Amino acid sequence: MFKKHELLKITKQIFRHSRGLTGKEGFNPNRDYLVGLSIALLIIFVSAVYATQLFLNLSREKSPSVNSLYNHQVINRAVDLYATRSNAFNDLTGQVHSSQ
Repeated sequence: MFKKHELLKITKQIFRHSRGLTGKEGFNPNRDYLVGLSIALLIIFVSAVYATQLFLNLSREKSPSVNSLYNHQVINRAVDLYATRSNAFNDLTGQVHSSQ
C-alpha cells in the first residue's frame, strides 16, 4: 500500500506536470484547416487521375463485336429445330400451327 507522503508526492508530480500546452504550442486553426484541406484536395486529385487512367485503359481495349459472339448458322438451326418440334407437338395435340 501507498503511504500518505508517497500519495502526496505522486499527486504533486501529476498536477505539476499537467499545466497543459501554452498558446504557441497549441492548435493553430488556420494551419490545421489548410493542412486538412490540402490533404482532402490531394486525395481527390489522386482519385481523379486514377479514375481517368483506368477509364482510358479500358476504353482502348478492343471489345468483341456482336457478330463474333454468335454463330448465326447455329442459331438458325436451333430456331428451325424448335419450329419443327413445335409443329410436331401441335400435330399431336390437334392445335393449329403458328406461323413463324
